[in-house]
Amino acid sequence: MLLSAAILVAAGLLSSRTRQEIAQKYIDNATSSAVRQFGGMVDSMTQPLEMAGDWAGSGKLSLNRVDALDDLLFPMLKRDRVLYGISVADTQGRSYYLTAHGDGWRTRWIEDAGSGRESVVRYWDAADQEVSEETEPTTYDPRSRPWFSPALATEEIFWTQPYIFADRDVAGITASIAREVDEGKSQLVVAFDILLTDL
Repeated sequence: MLLSAAILVAAGLLSSRTRQEIAQKYIDNATSSAVRQFGGMVDSMTQPLEMAGDWAGSGKLSLNRVDALDDLLFPMLKRDRVLYGISVADTQGRSYYLTAHGDGWRTRWIEDAGSGRESVVRYWDAADQEVSEETEPTTYDPRSRPWFSPALATEEIFWTQPYIFADRDVAGITASIAREVDEGKSQLVVAFDILLTDL
């Protein structure tokens, strides 16, 4: 009986240890896979963001030409559905924001308008044709967002911690990059938003 009990205890301990080792290997493999997928997503975001930064530095991407912003950024958002939104903002507080809206798009242009800040929201259909426009006062200032100032302080791409997006009260992270514009008189920040649920 003692021998049988000892064998049963030993078998139970070995079985428990084996289950723990299998579980640990499964967790390690799942973690490695998730890290690889996240790394791939980061790489896929880095190139378009650096390209948008280069456009900003060369003057192709400019808040002085909103139509050009639409032409450059609509295709970018169409191709990469991981992107939730794209922001372009300068150190004067002007900003442009693009996000998907149904089958089409929604853009928001913000600038100072004499007595305060004004937001112009435009809705677009799937064929990139403007459907409607709304203008209203706003307190939104891109310079207060967590992706703006840190991007100005580095030459690299800056990734935020998770935070709540301003436009629809959802959580996500943002990658941003800054470039000098207007012959060094100002700086422009381009930012890509990703929802945490998509991650």
